Amino acid sequence: LSNLLAVRLSTLRLVNDRVLRTMAESVIIIDRDTNIILFNGEARQLFGFPDDRELEGFRIDEVFKRDSDVGLCELLTTPQNSRQEIILNRRLGQQTPLEVKTSVINSYQGLPIAIVCLFNDLSIRRAAEENERRIQGLETIRELSTGIAQEMRHPLSNILGNLVELEKRTIDIPSSKP
Repeated sequence: LSNLLAVRLSTLRLVNDRVLRTMAESVIIIDRDTNIILFNGEARQLFGFPDDRELEGFRIDEVFKRDSDVGLCELLTTPQNSRQEIILNRRLGQQTPLEVKTSVINSYQGLPIAIVCLFNDLSIRRAAEENERRIQGLETIRELSTGIAQEMRHPLSNILGNLVELEKRTIDIPSSKP
């Protein structure tokens, strides 16, 4: 029975590790001493760390050590569940909006043992929202221009009708030449 439990526990750990490492979301897991337990590939890409750089086992403030990373470190090490939007200052000067979700994992005694941090790049969502606003603006302009065209069409039709009628009347009048 103990061998079976050990095998199942080992399999479960392997599956969990593979799932977390290959998720499409950026994941960082930190223990209660602020040491990095897991820094998956998506997180490496998001934060600009090469795949060959060892990050697990280091403290979070040793990895994020720029002055602009102080707020991020505080957010990731605060032992409470949260959901916030932040601006990530990337290494090449780019700014990226991120949604950061943190979940505290507690022991059976209720003590925090780890913090799971999930990051979503909001750049694409923000660009889509901006495009939607532009499309709505263009739709409004289209509706206005259609209304203006219809409003102009009625008087122009009346003028054209009057000109045709006037032309008929001038043709019917015999010219009086002495």
